[in-house]
Amino acid sequence: MTKGRKNRWLAALLSLLWPGLGQMYGGRWGKGLLMFFGQAANLVLLFATVGLFSVPALWLWGIIDAYAGAARAPAGSTGS
Repeated sequence: MTKGRKNRWLAALLSLLWPGLGQMYGGRWGKGLLMFFGQAANLVLLFATVGLFSVPALWLWGIIDAYAGAARAPAGSTGS
């Protein structure tokens, strides 16, 4: 891990636990909150079968984006 950068693997792990957490860890609060609440809405849609596709898609996107974004964000970054 380069000094001043967020840990990519921790960001990905947090997004594995719940989409958006890795983005928030990386200082991208806007995107993180959007993914966090988007996934909550997806879980509600899951009962209408629409979520069968959107839940895993958003989850996977969150993990990949958190991993990639953590490498770009300097430590202590608060931008979204």
